[in-house]
Amino acid sequence: MRTSYRAVALALVMTATACVSHVRSADIADIAVDAPPSENPVFVDQRVLLRRFSDARPEEFSRNLPGGGFFHGGSRHEYSPTYVDQGKQGATVVYHGSLPHALPYLLARSLPGDNVRVADALSDAGATADWDYVVEGRLLRTRDTFRGGVAWIYLAPLGAPTGIRRYEMAYEISVFAADDPDHAIVTRRYDFDERAKMGMYWSAKYAQRLPLHGLQTLVARSAQDLVAEVAKHRARRQTVSPAEPS
Repeated sequence: MRTSYRAVALALVMTATACVSHVRSADIADIAVDAPPSENPVFVDQRVLLRRFSDARPEEFSRNLPGGGFFHGGSRHEYSPTYVDQGKQGATVVYHGSLPHALPYLLARSLPGDNVRVADALSDAGATADWDYVVEGRLLRTRDTFRGGVAWIYLAPLGAPTGIRRYEMAYEISVFAADDPDHAIVTRRYDFDERAKMGMYWSAKYAQRLPLHGLQTLVARSAQDLVAEVAKHRARRQTVSPAEPS
């Protein structure tokens, strides 16, 4: 029987959280994000609508990676893992939900000002209001890979890791001026790709939080860029036209 490496990874997460005093469930849209960047006087005056991200990930599947099992093996999962955050005093939060649906909410909370809205939160999806800018996105990747082997456990006392977790995430954001919906002002891709070792000499907590760290990192980075791009576009539009010849 082939080893289920997803079961091994899940067992490691469960072991890491077994001693905590409280575990609760929450929606992905409620994940903590960085405070908005310093208020840009140009951006905060703009009415910005964030639409739900389209899902451009490959078809959902999980599979074991090639390997002998005892010496080396692993598993790869193309869709979002569970987002786990072990906070202070042993409290653990497990986040669930639709990531394409949650991303606009996370971005909205990361942007300054009071004029940012999420289309899914409006009864008409923002169809009747007047917007200055519309933001659309595509979720491209949420790949969770675990590599390890039974032999790694025997080598752990010598300083070898018992497993390595790699998390890759990518999405694309396009910003449109509302009066020109067919031409994006900017389209930019954001990528996260990090690894975390697990074992006697490495903290399981970081490996457990790796997907959450990746999500928070990309949201913060793209929010900063979004503010800068809207402000630059607005400034170009407000540039004084050349003086008329006398």
